[in-house]
Formats: sequence, C-alpha cells, structure tokens
Amino acid sequence: MQTLIIKALTSTGMFEDKNINNNIINWRVFTFCLIIIQSIGIRFFSGQGTLLSLIIIILSYRSLYLLTFRDYNFLFISTLFLLTCKIFNPSSFSLSSLVFQISLIFSTYLFIIQYRRYPNLIQKEFFTALTLFAYHAILGYIIYLIIPGKFVSFNGMNNTFAHLFYVSSGDFMGFKRNTGLFWEPGVFQLVMNLYLFYCIKFKKNFFHIISGILIVLSSFSTVGLVILTINFGYYFYVKYKSGHVSFSHIAVIIFTLILFVPILKGNTIEKINGENTSGLVRLRDMIVGIDLIKEKPILGHGKFESDYLKTKSYVTSTEGELFSEEYLEITGDMGGGYTNGLLGLIAWYGIPVSFLIYFFYFKNRFVGNDITERVIYCLIPLLSMISEPIAYTSLFLMFPLSYWILNVKYKTLKQNINL
Repeated sequence: MQTLIIKALTSTGMFEDKNINNNIINWRVFTFCLIIIQSIGIRFFSGQGTLLSLIIIILSYRSLYLLTFRDYNFLFISTLFLLTCKIFNPSSFSLSSLVFQISLIFSTYLFIIQYRRYPNLIQKEFFTALTLFAYHAILGYIIYLIIPGKFVSFNGMNNTFAHLFYVSSGDFMGFKRNTGLFWEPGVFQLVMNLYLFYCIKFKKNFFHIISGILIVLSSFSTVGLVILTINFGYYFYVKYKSGHVSFSHIAVIIFTLILFVPILKGNTIEKINGENTSGLVRLRDMIVGIDLIKEKPILGHGKFESDYLKTKSYVTSTEGELFSEEYLEITGDMGGGYTNGLLGLIAWYGIPVSFLIYFFYFKNRFVGNDITERVIYCLIPLLSMISEPIAYTSLFLMFPLSYWILNVKYKTLKQNINL
C-alpha cells in the first residue's frame, strides 16, 4: 500500500525538487479568488456556495496525494465534532447545513495543503488574488462616477453595470458605496484593507498605497475606516522600522485625513442617531451572543439558524428592549439574521474549541512572525467579524487551517513517508 502511495506522489510531481509550474501558480491564485467569492461574494444564484466548494475541491485534487495520517485524523475529528454538535443540537441547524460545513473544511484543507512544500508563497499569491479584486473595484467605481445613470438595480442590495461592476444600492452623502464583487460594503472593506496591508508589507510604491486608501474610503464603512487607521499605524511602523520616514509619508496621512474625518463623523452620527439603526442591530447581536455562550459554554449550539434563535426567550426580550414595535413588525424577529461572527463562533462551538480555532488563527501563515505585524493583521478580519457573519466561511477557515497544515515541514513529511 505504501509503495502505491509513493508512486502516486512521485508521478504527480508533488515531491520533486524543481521549480513550480506557472500554470499551477495561476490555478492557485484563481482558487483563492473562488474562495473569496464563495465566502463573501455577491450571490448570483441559489446553491452558489456549494457549487464553488465542489470546484475548489476539483481544482485542488492534487492535494489528495499529500494527505497524511495526521491530516486524515484532523478531518475525521473535525467531522465527528460537527456530527456531535448536530446530535446535541438537533433543531439548531439543518442536515444540509451540516454537509456544507463539512465541505468547507474539506475544500479549504485540500487547497491550503498545496502550500506545504512552499509555505512562503501563500502570502504572495493571496496578495495577487486581492489585487485582482482591488483593480476590479477601482475600475468599477470610476465607471460609476462617470456614468452613474447606467447602474441599475440588482438583487435589492446592489446596483450593477452590465452585470460586471457593482455598487451598493444604499448611499452615503449622495455617493453610492463601493462593493466590488461582494455582498455589501462591510465585507468589501475587509478585502481592501487586507490588500492595503500587503501593499504596505511588500513596500509597494506610493501609487499603490494611495489607491488602497481611496478604495477603502469608497466603501464608506465605519469598521473599514477604523481598520484603515490601524493600517496607518502599520504603515508608520514599517517606515519607522526601516528608518525611512519622509515628507511623502506624512503627506499620505494628511491627504487621507482630509477625506477620512468627514466620512467617519458622518458614519458615526448615522449609526448612533435615532432608533433602529445598524448600531442597534450590532448591539442586539452582541447581547444575544453573550447569552448564547452563557447557555452552552462547552459544546455550543452548533451553527444555528435564525429560526433557532427565535425560540430563545432572551432573544425576544432583547429585541423588545432595543427596537420599536413598528420596526419589529416590518423586519420581524432577528431581522437581517445574526451577524456577529466574532461571538458567533464561540456560541456555535463552545469556548474550548473556539479558543483553539482563534489560537490557530493568530498563528496563521498569511503573515510574518513579527508580533506587531501579526497583531495588526489578525485585527483586520476580527474587527470585521463583529458586524459580519464570516466566521464560518472558507475565507476565515483558511487562516487557522494554514497554521495546522503548514506547521508540518516538507522535509519531515518526506522522511515520514520514506521518500
């Protein structure tokens, strides 16, 4: 059996010490794009997430030859844990949801394991995928500014031009909010802030930095602006560390602040002024999340759906305290669904498992070992998760899985299979 495995591994070229084929690199970048779209992209049709999972698995088929006993154990234990969650929480989520959760782990695992031989490539290829989305969003928003009347309604949340470029159906101070190819500006800013982070990390030129800042600002997202300030801090940290703080660097901050302050002020006032705003929805989700964790702190509730939350008395009482009757009549209970992914992960799988996931997340291989850089990088998705349900997506899962998978050195792997 072992001989057959070795022959299969050798025949695929996975363990040959030669340069990586450029076509494989292109397919990996393309798969990164699919993972991002699957996780937070605009939903063009029903079943899109499931179909993209299957495509990701097909594109990552070579990884089947790389699975070791350690990998099989992890996948088996993960599946067993999700099954246990379903058994102890039979009404919190459907069987189809369980299958989808398992497929996300499996597809993401198969994709990331391709980097086991060349772990340092994962940052550069992820940045390449982010760059493609950034350029698309920049072009789309320029087209909107030139011919805004050509953008027509699409799916109620977005407006589109030729089904190629999108902006939000909502606006801020008369401007449509940029969404790129993502379901709303709140997740669009996550991708763009990650893009800006890598522009700073890889010391891209002044044009790339300014473009990254402007594209984040075009989202008009409060969380995006908060994260942008963190990226400012990282920018100066990198420049200070290299000993190259110049007038142009100061000019970047002054230029950005001129645009940044009015947007942040307007967004903050919008969220705290009046009743039934998105700020109250986020407060509701935080209170509900804490109550859910208190109820089942060890195993969690499983990846619950909105109907499950409606059965909880503390959910009803919390909404009654925060929202008016008129608002609840229009939106219904848990209008918009539960969106706090940060607390949601803990509520789904309990404190012990979620702590392990967040620990693996912090140790991810998408950033260097500099502790300041690592903290800044990890804050970007975490802050976004406070208001976005992205904790159980392949985009988030690839961060903690990258530590578990790529923590095994390639040379050790070869020795273990006696190559």
